[in-house]
Amino acid sequence: MTSTRMTMRKKSKKRKKTIARTLVWQLFILLVGFCIPGLAAGNAAEKDKEKAKKVESYSVVAGTVFRPPGFALPGAEVTLKPEKGKGQQHMTANTRGEFAFRVPPVFARYTISVKASGFQSEEKSTEVGIEQRIDVAFELKPKTKP
Repeated sequence: MTSTRMTMRKKSKKRKKTIARTLVWQLFILLVGFCIPGLAAGNAAEKDKEKAKKVESYSVVAGTVFRPPGFALPGAEVTLKPEKGKGQQHMTANTRGEFAFRVPPVFARYTISVKASGFQSEEKSTEVGIEQRIDVAFELKPKTKP
């Protein structure tokens, strides 16, 4: 064999090694590129689980305010007051006459009062348990003119 052929074979082997090394590095970079975001997503999922554990539980006192003959009364002022302690809450009934209050998840008694312009105010008491939803309905009667 001539020396030029041997030189060409050596160069060919070097090229093959260089191409193989390049392919290995490219494959390594691709694998790392896919694994790191996967690890980050795994960490995010763990953080979401921790947040879910930290979610506070609560009870709900909700209801609807009506006017005769059973139509919703939007804009009614609703007040929720615990019979013991502090924590009075205020809210305006939505366009469907609905309201909802979040309260601590303990057994407690509350007074709910509702008032609206041109209507007689009304008040009701209710008892709430642990992680419980209580629904109360009010039908406000129009004020009579003296």
